[in-house]
Amino acid sequence: MQLDYAYEIMVFAWQVHPLYPFLLLLNRDEYHHRPTKEVGWWEGGEILGGRDEVAGGTWLACTREGKVSFLTNVLELHTLPEAKSRGDLPLRFLESKKSSEEFAKELVKEVHEYNGFNLITVDLSSKKMFYISNRPKGQPPTVQQVQPGIHVLSNAKLDSPWPKVQRLKFNFKMLLSTYDEDEDIPMKEMIDKLMRDTMKADKSQLPNICPFDWEHALSSIFVEVDTPLGRYGTRSMIALSIRDNEEASFYETYIERELWWEKTDLNHERRLTVKKAAPKGKAAKDPNKPKRPASAFFVFMEDFRKQFKEENPNNKSVAAVGKAGGAKWKSMSDGEKAPFQAKADKRKKEYEKTLANYNKKKDAGGDEDDDSDKSKSEVNDEEDEDGSEEDEDDD
Repeated sequence: MQLDYAYEIMVFAWQVHPLYPFLLLLNRDEYHHRPTKEVGWWEGGEILGGRDEVAGGTWLACTREGKVSFLTNVLELHTLPEAKSRGDLPLRFLESKKSSEEFAKELVKEVHEYNGFNLITVDLSSKKMFYISNRPKGQPPTVQQVQPGIHVLSNAKLDSPWPKVQRLKFNFKMLLSTYDEDEDIPMKEMIDKLMRDTMKADKSQLPNICPFDWEHALSSIFVEVDTPLGRYGTRSMIALSIRDNEEASFYETYIERELWWEKTDLNHERRLTVKKAAPKGKAAKDPNKPKRPASAFFVFMEDFRKQFKEENPNNKSVAAVGKAGGAKWKSMSDGEKAPFQAKADKRKKEYEKTLANYNKKKDAGGDEDDDSDKSKSEVNDEEDEDGSEEDEDDD
């Protein structure tokens, strides 16, 4: 039996938050003795990311020009030792001149040369994200554009029904809802509240791909396990946020020599400004452009946050607000949700009217409309309606 050495779980919000077009939290699990370089600038100063010092690849990296790529290995019983290194795939995209879509369609021709993988390619200048996977075995590779929404990627397909995937997705959504739309999101706090979860799945919930002890150990979001080959578990927790003003921030806490390190200064907290290549025919972003309105759930949370703070003045936990708000929303009938839906619909109509007036005032022959406004995509009120095209777990 030959199992992979590294596994990951990541949750990300794509084109649904008014301040942050892209938010990502990631845990990477591997043997503690494997040489790994924490997030940093690579030689040449054009790529920022972590690095596997054995194979030389990466699991998450970005460029100054606004390209991002991240990767997970697929959990499977047998892997091919002669297969190409999957860690090279994000680098190939970042170093290429191709768009995320062009790269995905080109990669399909050679996915059979790799062990099971899930790859995400992001081009912030075009606001497009693509998902590529060469699993399940025996089926055509998957190439799909990722729609705006909240998504989770682990060691099965995108948005798989694994318990830890669905729990992280729900908790991430709830925690996001506790912050006002114009409020800075503390990425360290998001890591601490969401990515240190050690809850394991019941045996009946496991995919039954590998031996029970291994699957059970990997069934938590944060992993810790002793193996015959040494200590294995979560070695790095990363948060990547990209704001609407194109500023990108990396935060990382990682383990080295069995001690956890947290770096907070300019060189170590990895703050940078992504210098995006301006798309042809596009002008700079207009700050006067109207923002997309909130969904019914977020309208509800606006009132619930105030009520919760009044009733619980000593409880400062944003996670508690999100958990209580999510539970309350799920328990409400359609009739009870109707006023919030009506308010959200009203805001949407006002937004569409304002956007139409905005577009009319644009100079003749000016910029094309922003696709993200045409989609009017929002964070959906239901857990499983935010962009995943499939519901069954094929892994």
